[in-house]
Amino acid sequence: MTRYRVTHTTEYLYAAAVSQCQNEAHLLLRSTPCQQCESEDLRIRPRPALRHDRHDFFGNWATYFAVHEPHDVLSVTAESRVRVDADSPPDVQASPSWEA
Repeated sequence: MTRYRVTHTTEYLYAAAVSQCQNEAHLLLRSTPCQQCESEDLRIRPRPALRHDRHDFFGNWATYFAVHEPHDVLSVTAESRVRVDADSPPDVQASPSWEA
């Protein structure tokens, strides 16, 4: 078993301030039989006025968010701590996208 800390940052630098934005991010990891997410955090700057987390059709996390204030930089950072069992290969047929 191995533990990882996975960090990803996406940053948008606008030439001029934008009045608002609407986004959907797919940045948080999901637990599977081979990996267990021990913690996760999604930091969005500036702070969004709206945020909604859901699972998409494939079981992945999707986060919708909207910023309703003028900004010239948008920063999204996802940080996850995950435990991986390298001895267990994934079961492809267990995926929602598997078609026999």
